[in-house]
Amino acid sequence: MYVKRVYYDNLKKGNDFGTEIELPGWEDIEGLINKMDGKVVTQMIMDNGNEDNYFCIGGGNEGLYNVFISENDSEIVWSLVTDNNLKVC
Repeated sequence: MYVKRVYYDNLKKGNDFGTEIELPGWEDIEGLINKMDGKVVTQMIMDNGNEDNYFCIGGGNEGLYNVFISENDSEIVWSLVTDNNLKVC
């Protein structure tokens, strides 16, 4: 899936001031992943223009992330899973 847009949240005092980036480059995506702290920037959602199919990364606190892909608006969900003994970098 190529990324046509990415949305990320930006929470301040319970309000979301998130932004959508059209046609993001890898630098945009990498920058957002690095900003994720689980408090202010908690998730980013990427799609290819079809809102029923998207890729989501959430978390960032303590370097921990939840990653999943949703097809057909959650009819099929694929999650990235790791063994508790495996360190993911």
